[in-house]
Amino acid sequence: MRRSGSSSCLLRPKGSPEVSKKSTRSSVSASTSEPLSVTLLSTEHLPSYSSERFFLLSELEIHAHSTNFLCDLDIENETNDTEDLSTDSGNGDHGNDDHTHSTLPTFCLVYLLWKPGMTTSAQVFMETDVLDAVTRVESLVDVVNSTETAKALRGRPVPPAKHSTFAALGNDTNHSNDREKCSIYLIVDRVEPPEKKQRWSLDATKEAAARERFHQVQRDLAEQLARKVAAHAKLRHLCEGITVGVSDHERAAPGLEAAANAVNVGAKDRRKEYQAHPDQDNDKSSSSNSSGIKSSVGLLAVQPSDCLGIQSENVTDAAQGVLQTRVCAEWNGQGNLQTFAARAQAAWRIQHGLLPDQDLVGPRRRKIPRRERHGDAASFDEAAMDRAVQDVIIDTLAAVLLAFYITFHFRDDLKEFFGFFNPRHVDDLIQKLREL
Repeated sequence: MRRSGSSSCLLRPKGSPEVSKKSTRSSVSASTSEPLSVTLLSTEHLPSYSSERFFLLSELEIHAHSTNFLCDLDIENETNDTEDLSTDSGNGDHGNDDHTHSTLPTFCLVYLLWKPGMTTSAQVFMETDVLDAVTRVESLVDVVNSTETAKALRGRPVPPAKHSTFAALGNDTNHSNDREKCSIYLIVDRVEPPEKKQRWSLDATKEAAARERFHQVQRDLAEQLARKVAAHAKLRHLCEGITVGVSDHERAAPGLEAAANAVNVGAKDRRKEYQAHPDQDNDKSSSSNSSGIKSSVGLLAVQPSDCLGIQSENVTDAAQGVLQTRVCAEWNGQGNLQTFAARAQAAWRIQHGLLPDQDLVGPRRRKIPRRERHGDAASFDEAAMDRAVQDVIIDTLAAVLLAFYITFHFRDDLKEFFGFFNPRHVDDLIQKLREL
């Protein structure tokens, strides 16, 4: 993994008030509305084989909270608004004003597909597709920051009430209405297979070099998009990070694979809790459509075709020999996609009446290993003592067998050797020495 940074990463987002070099310290504090924050850009080179797209979609179906599409949510929102208007203009009967609609998860992965036929400018894609998707999400729910909620949970000595929401525990006072609250993270898949006319040579070395150069151009474009999103004031405020997957094969989806990895964070913990309490979700409200083993993270795509990609319907296998890279931008100390998924897992634990992960929301102190004292009753290990006794018995038995073997096979040599120490022989030896 390569981490890169520059001086431009220390600048404020676009739209924030600029500070002149000649301004005094008081004018600097008066003109800056928000503190400086570092944008960290990381590039991860992935293996040359991809995951099967339908396998990734099945993993999202099993482990994700839900899979929604903005086109369907917009239609439902317009339908509900039309029904409300017709009800208000009618006889004033508000008895049947409960509308069935899709519920967005508390943690949402906004997934966008950057197809080959779309624009090749990162600025244009950010201003049209990315900003439009985030604005549509903002019109449906209240976008909140999960990092502030995780900071507010640090140091809680007791587990919260069961089925309490993660946003409610954060004491968010900026949103006083009854709208749903959601934290969003951006995922973009840039799929751009090289044109066949670029492979002009039959030389494998030249063809590989041409693919590398083409992939480098697409990787630079993904880094530009990550920087543009991080520098945009609204996107920087509403989103908690962005991950851009770049591949040169139509069947590869590194961004969708990152989403599948995110929803699998804490799957073992959720499965154990569900096996211990299989009926814990029966008393939940009907607005929640996630079972006990599902994550708090859900996928939100613009339209269903984005999840299917641009691959052919006849060939759905994974691809080999793929050049793929994943670019991640993080700011305000919010971490990457795995950190976002870890906060979602903490929300799941809180919702089920468990203590959140102390590594995430607890006091972060350095763990100093404690030196064990010999002879301490607390450090007595019965298993270690049993192993020591077994070793002594085995060594004693081996020594007895060795002594028996030597005595049986070398008894004549042993008699001659011990006979040398006979006192009579010693007296003869002394007498001969005196005669000399």
